[in-house]
Amino acid sequence: MRKNLWLLILVALSILMGVQVVRVFVNTLVYAFGERFGQTLAAVPALFVFLSPFLVLLLARLTSPRKLLLVGVGGLAIVRLIMQISRDINANMIFAGLAIVLALIGLVAAQHWLSSTDAARRKVFAQGIVLGLILEIAVHGAFLTWDYVWQPGIVPLITALVVSGLALVALWQLRGEAHPDQEPSFGAVRPLIALGAFFMLELLFLQNMAFVTSSGLASLEVGLVVVLIGNALGLWMLDWFPAQSVIVRVIGVLILTVAAALLPIMSGLLVVVLVIVGQGIALGLLPSMLGGLTNTAPRAGISRTTTAVSLGSLLFALLTILYYISGLITLPFTYTLLPPVAGIAMLLAAFTPAVPSTSKSPTGACSPCPPPC
Repeated sequence: MRKNLWLLILVALSILMGVQVVRVFVNTLVYAFGERFGQTLAAVPALFVFLSPFLVLLLARLTSPRKLLLVGVGGLAIVRLIMQISRDINANMIFAGLAIVLALIGLVAAQHWLSSTDAARRKVFAQGIVLGLILEIAVHGAFLTWDYVWQPGIVPLITALVVSGLALVALWQLRGEAHPDQEPSFGAVRPLIALGAFFMLELLFLQNMAFVTSSGLASLEVGLVVVLIGNALGLWMLDWFPAQSVIVRVIGVLILTVAAALLPIMSGLLVVVLVIVGQGIALGLLPSMLGGLTNTAPRAGISRTTTAVSLGSLLFALLTILYYISGLITLPFTYTLLPPVAGIAMLLAAFTPAVPSTSKSPTGACSPCPPPC
C-alpha cells in the first residue's frame, strides 16, 4: 500500500530530524546555557521541553488529535529548516527546544492514532524508527560526525530542505487518515514509557558513532560500519524477537542491561561487540513497545497515551542530562549507573504479549486471508 510507504517515510524522517534537534538542544543546554547560568537553572528549560507532551491534555480540548499530528510533525519539519538557516547558537537552542516540543506532541498524536490501526501498521511504524536511525547515522557519517545543522553552505542547506520538504509531502499524503475517539487502557500503553530509555541508549551509545570510534579504539569508518551492522541486526530482530516468549525477551533485556553497564567503562573490541548485540536487542523490542496499541479502546480520550509518552520523555531527559553533566558537577552517584537503569526500564517492553512474526513488507502486501468456515 502507498499509505504504508508514506508512513514509513514520515516516521523515518521524523526520527532523523528528532535525533538531530535533541542532540543540539542537550549539548547547547549543558555546555552553553548550563556553563553560563548553572546546571541547576538549566533544569528549568529541560523540564519544560520534555514534559511538554502533557500540553496535549489541554490542546486536545481545543482541537483534534489529527490536527495535533499535522501541527506537531509539520512544525518539526519547518523549525528544523529554520535551524539550518540560523547561525546563532542561542537561537538554535530555543528553536531546538521548540522542535522537540512539537515532535513530542506529534508523537502523542501518532501513538494515539496507532491504536486504531492493525499490527501491520504498527510494524511499519517500528521499521520507520529503525530506518530513521539508519538515515541519521548515514548522514552523520557523511558529514564526518559534525552535525550539518552547524555547518554553513549550500550542501547542508539543500540536505535540510530535502528532508523537511519530503517529510511535509509524506504528512500531506497521510492527511486523510482517521483518528480514534478512544484509547487503550493504561496497562496497554505503559510500554511506551520504555521509549525514553530506548532513545537514551541510542543517543549516547548504540547509535553514537563518535562513542564507538573513541571507546572502540577504531576509525570513523569502522565506527560507522559497526553502528550500521547493529542496525541491520535490529531490522532482523524486529520480526523475530517480539514473537518470542516473555522469558526470552526478559533474558534479552538483561543482556542489554549488562551491555549498557559495561559500555561506559570498557574499550576496544568488546565495545564493538556490545554495541552490535545491544542494538539488536534494543531495536528488536520496538514492536513490543507499540504492540499494546490495539484497537480495543475501553475509554474515550487521549490522557493515558499522553501520560505514557510524557513519562518516557521525562525518563529520557533525566537519564541523558544527568549523564551529560556528570563530568561538570558532582553527582551523589556514579554516572555509570545511568545506562543500566535505562536497560532495566526496557523491561516494560519485555512483559508484553508476544507480537506474532510476519513477513509483511513495509509497502503493504496483504496478509493471508483466513480459511473459509
